[in-house]
Amino acid sequence: MNSSIRIITILCMLLFVATRIYAAGLSALAGLGKSQKEMQETVDNETKAFAAIKKALETGDLKKGESGQLIREQYGEPVVILPGTEADSEKWIYKPGYAPHFGGIKIYLFLNARGRLSGIKMLNSGK
Repeated sequence: MNSSIRIITILCMLLFVATRIYAAGLSALAGLGKSQKEMQETVDNETKAFAAIKKALETGDLKKGESGQLIREQYGEPVVILPGTEADSEKWIYKPGYAPHFGGIKIYLFLNARGRLSGIKMLNSGK
């Protein structure tokens, strides 16, 4: 009788542990799905902002002297903001979400110390 109780106790414990592991696995999968959705939204936002900046350059709507705040509001956030040189206080980088950081197409916007657009450079445009 003692051995039967031990076996039942061990089986109950194993069932409890297996249920916990299964629940933890489901939680991790749900988190991964949410994480992938957030990553896709980031890629989509980067691509949308890049396309808006590129179109504004092509149509002449984006001009030197515009404020960085207005650029952000109209076209979206840059992918990266880097400190600039003495002449430019910041360098904003726009690129499609699918493009690599190194070697892919990108647009640099240079802002002066007053936060105004002072320069524009497109790299690897294929043109």
